[in-house]
Amino acid sequence: MGNARKTVLRLLTRLENSGSYSNILLDEGLERSDLSPQDKKFAAGCSRDVIAQGAELLGWELDTLIQKTLTAMQQSEAGIREELAALLG
Repeated sequence: MGNARKTVLRLLTRLENSGSYSNILLDEGLERSDLSPQDKKFAAGCSRDVIAQGAELLGWELDTLIQKTLTAMQQSEAGIREELAALLG
């Protein structure tokens, strides 16, 4: 079984570098992955469109959600770096 976080990281990196449409890249990447159905649902939820919809449901602007997320990540930076190193390692 693959690692959902590693798959998402790879797909988001490809998206950032290629300028592809996120839904097409995500669909193609998930089709080729060996992730469980549950992990594929997690990965699909990481698209910008889904995140934007979540922000709207919360009544927040997307920028507000992104800023709150970045603030939380900065507070957890050391742990995030360790996890990324382990995923990419």
